[in-house]
Amino acid sequence: MPTLYYPINDLGRGQTTESQEFNVLSEEDVDVVLVQYAYDSNGYLVPAHIDYKIGDILNHVDGIFKSQSTTITFPSVSAGTHRLKIRNTATDINGAYGNGYIYY
Repeated sequence: MPTLYYPINDLGRGQTTESQEFNVLSEEDVDVVLVQYAYDSNGYLVPAHIDYKIGDILNHVDGIFKSQSTTITFPSVSAGTHRLKIRNTATDINGAYGNGYIYY
């Protein structure tokens, strides 16, 4: 199963970033193993609020996953070329951080 790494570096409030393209050969579930976290204005670790989207399938993840990862699944992703879109939906923090691997 191919994998693709992506970083999240100081993703600002309301900002979006994308992974590199990846090609799904036939309709299948796509897993993303990720870590995510944020800091408040005082430098304290706080939960990140991030939307992850492939095509029309959206997963929202709230929380601090810094020393331990979590996995989200995008069911029945269609065959074709895709990007993982990552959006910081927080209203009370400036930057989100993390990274992950897309398994397709």
